Amino acid sequence: MDQKLVWTTFRGLSNAQIMKSTILIPFLGYWIVFNQSLLPYFDLHGAFSDAFSNGFDTGKNIKIPTHILQAYFGLSLIALGSLLYQIRCPLEIKKYGSSTEYLLGEQDLLTEYQIAQIAEYIDENKHHYFDEEFDYMSANDRNLVSYDGKWPSMYDKIQNNKGAGLSLFYNMLNCDYTKTRWSLIILYTVGFYFFSIPSIKTFCEVFSLLFLK
Repeated sequence: MDQKLVWTTFRGLSNAQIMKSTILIPFLGYWIVFNQSLLPYFDLHGAFSDAFSNGFDTGKNIKIPTHILQAYFGLSLIALGSLLYQIRCPLEIKKYGSSTEYLLGEQDLLTEYQIAQIAEYIDENKHHYFDEEFDYMSANDRNLVSYDGKWPSMYDKIQNNKGAGLSLFYNMLNCDYTKTRWSLIILYTVGFYFFSIPSIKTFCEVFSLLFLK
């Protein structure tokens, strides 16, 4: 399972406070990007290249430098990805970085109702999980999801072996919402690409001025 694109792949980055703050970028950035009085303070690259002095004319006597638009677009995509993560990523994954951490943190705190909810989730999703994740599953996971509906019930199995039950539950959550996880990788990749363009251009211009001229 660690070979796959699971929720924990994004956890370290998406849980960072700075990533959570990017959610405000599309709203705050709009007032900066289209504010004529603030734009001159952000147009710092003109001294290096004429390419940075070109921009998009809004038709309202406001010319927005290209590098600002690229950064704004990139940050907006990153913000969308961050928002998607906050909404769709299971709380258990946000809080714990592995099934072991989850087990150590929650095993002694579970109520009967929570165990029943976990058992219900596993029962409802086990067949899909078994088909998709068979090659990555542990022996304990395979034993639990191979339950055929006869006694003991999934609830009883988890009660008898909370470690295996919680580990399976965490691993199943980690693989949930496949389309959302692929959307995240696309949003983050494209977003960071556009956001990095101005920095890369600036570095190239400075390098050229210092070493090639």
